Amino acid sequence: MLKKIILSSVLGLALLILVSISSITSYANDINLSNFQSNSSSVWFTNQNTNSYYANWSVSTIATKIFPKVTSRAYVYKDDFLVADEFRSDNNTSSVTLSGQNSGNKSIEVEWTVIGGHLLYNSSSSTDPSYIDITSDSAIWTPGIEPESVIETIKNRLARDREAVKTEFLSSFNFSLDDFHILDTDKLVLFAKGNKTFNDYYFSMDMSIGDLIPYVYINKDKDHIYILQKKKDGKNILHELKFVDEEWKLVNKKFKDGNI
Repeated sequence: MLKKIILSSVLGLALLILVSISSITSYANDINLSNFQSNSSSVWFTNQNTNSYYANWSVSTIATKIFPKVTSRAYVYKDDFLVADEFRSDNNTSSVTLSGQNSGNKSIEVEWTVIGGHLLYNSSSSTDPSYIDITSDSAIWTPGIEPESVIETIKNRLARDREAVKTEFLSSFNFSLDDFHILDTDKLVLFAKGNKTFNDYYFSMDMSIGDLIPYVYINKDKDHIYILQKKKDGKNILHELKFVDEEWKLVNKKFKDGNI
């Protein structure tokens, strides 16, 4: 996924759009999809009026003879807050595309991120996907400010907020994240490629508009995961997964009211 910087001014709007496409390289060990078209997620900006703009987004899932039934799932985040959650299924079509747009204030710098889930079924009647691909794209809106300083401002703001959430979870649930590191969106997509059981769980979590993006922490041996999920009402949910018998399994799930 490429970061894109969009520059604007008070007198007009100059857009530089770099469209990023995330590709499938392989599905499972026994499935080679190198000759198939790619699933994709993308986000870009267009002008709305003097004071606002549109963040446009799309998620497209490609059907094949092997996978005649597909579902597209789209999570759209403004900074780390969920602003859109859409999904759609179809049988025997060439592709399923979700698209939409959300407004933004031109005077406020913000990062937009779309995470796409691509669920592929090996028959039209199947209810359990054979594979779940994941792609993402992001774009930064900068209101006529030097892009380097805006990127640093957003990076520091999000890091500060994520650290505050992490501190609250560690305190209220009394567990340790020593030897764990967070998977940002880029790393999450790379990690999730081919991890069907992880993707099954990730895209089945209950999400509501206004929730924070789930923060995924993984240990250095890559066999233990904590997911820190903060709901819009402040409730905290701690998901603990472990890699056992070649699949990710939920071993613990706890709920507590949060303070932030």
